[in-house]
Amino acid sequence: MDWQYVPYLLPLGLATATSIVLALYAWKHRRVSGGKAFVLMMAAVAIWSFLYALRLSAVGLEQKLLWAKLRYLGILVVPTAWFVFALRYAGMEKWLSRRGLLLLAVEPVTVFSLVMTNEWHRLFWSSYWVDTQGPFATFSSSHGTAFWGHTAYSYVLVIGGTIFLVQTVIRSPRLYRLQALTLLASAVSPLIGNIVSVFGLSPFPHLDLTPFAFTLTGIGLTYALFRFRLLDIVPVARDRVIEGMRDGVVVLDAGNRVVDINPAACQLIGCDSEGAIGMSADEVFSAWPNLVSQYRGVDKAQTEIQIDKGREPRSIDLRISPLRDRRGAPSGRLIMLSDITARKKVQAELQQATKTAEDANRAKDEFISLVAHELRTPMNSIMGSAELIACEVIGPVNEDQIDCLEIIDANVSRMSVLVSDLSDMSRIETGDFSLKCREMSISKVVDAVTQSIQPQIDKREQTLETDVPDDLPMIWADPVRVEQILMNLLSNAWKFTPEEKGRICLRAECVEDRWGENGEGRVIHLMVEDNGIGIREEDRSKVFDRFFRSGDETGHIPGTGLGLSISRSLVEMHGGRIWFESEVQGGTTFHFTIPVGEKDK
Repeated sequence: MDWQYVPYLLPLGLATATSIVLALYAWKHRRVSGGKAFVLMMAAVAIWSFLYALRLSAVGLEQKLLWAKLRYLGILVVPTAWFVFALRYAGMEKWLSRRGLLLLAVEPVTVFSLVMTNEWHRLFWSSYWVDTQGPFATFSSSHGTAFWGHTAYSYVLVIGGTIFLVQTVIRSPRLYRLQALTLLASAVSPLIGNIVSVFGLSPFPHLDLTPFAFTLTGIGLTYALFRFRLLDIVPVARDRVIEGMRDGVVVLDAGNRVVDINPAACQLIGCDSEGAIGMSADEVFSAWPNLVSQYRGVDKAQTEIQIDKGREPRSIDLRISPLRDRRGAPSGRLIMLSDITARKKVQAELQQATKTAEDANRAKDEFISLVAHELRTPMNSIMGSAELIACEVIGPVNEDQIDCLEIIDANVSRMSVLVSDLSDMSRIETGDFSLKCREMSISKVVDAVTQSIQPQIDKREQTLETDVPDDLPMIWADPVRVEQILMNLLSNAWKFTPEEKGRICLRAECVEDRWGENGEGRVIHLMVEDNGIGIREEDRSKVFDRFFRSGDETGHIPGTGLGLSISRSLVEMHGGRIWFESEVQGGTTFHFTIPVGEKDK
């Protein structure tokens, strides 16, 4: 196969290389709208340019005819791929169904068959020859009917795609408009080059200028790729977002005319989008004359309005924002209409449910307070009467009666604790609880608590250890409530610690506060540690909940399930923090802090 040097190989090589680079870049973005069509188009341009270079370089007629035929692999694909790309870029995919794509493929396949079998029918080239009159041998031909039909069809596709881009230019924001203008400029140069070459208007009669024009196309598309992020941003995204928004969008120009409106706004207002565009705001919002007059000159607002639509009034969140041109001058207004009727209804139902819950909670607190108050008097009478009987003031008692009196005493004591806890909880929740703080020594409170609980610990043959220095600083607190906190924690410890080998330890120290939110100042840190059954993982988040009792499915362990909840409230009222560490069958340690300070602190 003989070859000749042609000076036009360099621009053709540049067009081929540029097209290949663009196709590879576009392949990475093939998932965006139009991405695959763009890849196919640039690959076809590369084939067209490369095979045309081979046709120019070949010397013999058979060689030139072979490359002339094969280059139609690219020529036939470019117009179709451009048309598909333009449709997708402009957001008109509805025309590109599977059937539509198959129809678009009919012409390229048919024409390529005619090209490859031209010797049998001469419909594409009626004659062809090698022209040696110029500086190098060129392929020349007389065009047949099929050639002109293909040319007309290709021009229809290219011009049609260009029209869609023009429409995109007209209706798109500035960034998309510059994108589309660059695409238009890139499409025009090959179209002009092809028209000049096909109709014999070229200063180079035997040279097809179309592949050379694709060099300019490649440069333009390269600029669009990197300057305007072509294939990263497409205008159809804007249309889909605006058209698919649930909120109504209305754009007014400086003359108060509607220039854009989405379906959601049309549904709210009760108008047709095509009919509304170009109309004045007074006409479009004619159903709401008061609102039109109120916000006629308002550039910025956000408020809630009520409109009558059908049988049920609607609540609308109205937002108005100013629009400005590139020089910053006012160019119109953007109106956003959000139907918040459902949200308002849910809010009203939630408020009603909250009020109902608050009323029920208040009734519960009042009931608990009443029960606690009413139970205290008869319990005091029962306890007093039992003591009189036990002291034989009324008369002698036997052993069986003493046993009964002990049962009465134990249950009345348990009821007394329950009543006291219920009363405290009710007062804390209603805000009717106050501390009676004074300067106090934590060591004295610890001594009082340990003496009080020691008989219960001895009865279970457990050991109680204390490590509370006498020189701890004084704190400003309510001694009765601090004693209540310690008693609750120690009571929990002996209840959930095994007998005989059970060990409970109460320790206190004065340290810098590293547990509080601010982490400043000194606190008294108290710890109640035991080697009991521990707290299960699933129960740890509920330990401080009211009426929760961990590890007591049988109900045999005494208690109300309120002690820890009340203790947490009391600790927090003192400005401290309470927490715990636990291991199943490895014991539990409860910690709490009380700030060191004077009354004014």
